[in-house]
Amino acid sequence: MGSALTRYFARPEQEYDLFRQFETKLMEQGLVHYASWLLDRGLRDQDELEQALFKAVQAVCAARVSCREHFKRIYVCQHGQLKTDWLVSDLGMRMIIMHADPRNPAMASLQVQILSASH
Repeated sequence: MGSALTRYFARPEQEYDLFRQFETKLMEQGLVHYASWLLDRGLRDQDELEQALFKAVQAVCAARVSCREHFKRIYVCQHGQLKTDWLVSDLGMRMIIMHADPRNPAMASLQVQILSASH
């Protein structure tokens, strides 16, 4: 019966891996939007989305905010093709919109809505 009470102690690297997995799962809970959603809301094409996304990531990182908490590259199969998309947080989505080309009327409208809502 004594052997039934034997405790298992994980190696430190295993504990660290478990902690990292738990931390990642917690962060991913805030990633609630697909960046590609903006393609249905007026972004002209994938290039325009990627340019805005790149600027948004740069801004978040420059502000010393964890990019991992707001942007995560994912791969999605659509119509038999593997495509890149991004899961983003509320802040990540707003940052992408704010860094989209303001000459695009749909994006300019979303930019005004975001800034108007902050009052």
